[in-house]
Amino acid sequence: MKKAAGLLALSFLFLPVLHAEAFIESMHWQRAQPADGQPLQYRAIHDLTIAGARIEGRLRVRVVIKNRGDEDAEGIVLLYGLTARLAPLRGREPGVWAVPFATDEKRVPKIAPHQSVEVFIDPARSTDLPLSRYLQRANRAGLRTDRLKLQAMLFPRPDVVKSVRMLQRELPVSEAKESEQ
Repeated sequence: MKKAAGLLALSFLFLPVLHAEAFIESMHWQRAQPADGQPLQYRAIHDLTIAGARIEGRLRVRVVIKNRGDEDAEGIVLLYGLTARLAPLRGREPGVWAVPFATDEKRVPKIAPHQSVEVFIDPARSTDLPLSRYLQRANRAGLRTDRLKLQAMLFPRPDVVKSVRMLQRELPVSEAKESEQ
């Protein structure tokens, strides 16, 4: 009887461990151009053209979080920061990265096993400093934004600290030509 119980206990050691394992699968910048009476249609973008300190349309970042584990992933917190690279308004010198002007978090209550969830980050709705106000402030100070960078990570849990990974996506920004304005 003891031998059977010992074998049963030993067999549990070799069973696959069931656990949740959430991670950021991808991040992409997107923009939508509003059209009268039409719902916004977001499309992936690889660069952004602005007129002065004004962004045409709506800008956002699409973050996909996946749970590749065998249990529900619960209480997920996505932390992110938005940073701009600033350069003199006149001239073509490369910019320097400033400190993040917006940091925030998004909460995802639950992701089922082997499923993904999309989370959208809207820089215009930042509680710290909305992107449009930051661009205006930099412009008044004689600076232009030549790149935006979003950095994101999932808030670490004690059992997965070693596997914490931060992703970042940069978006080149250019000024519209006089004829485009």
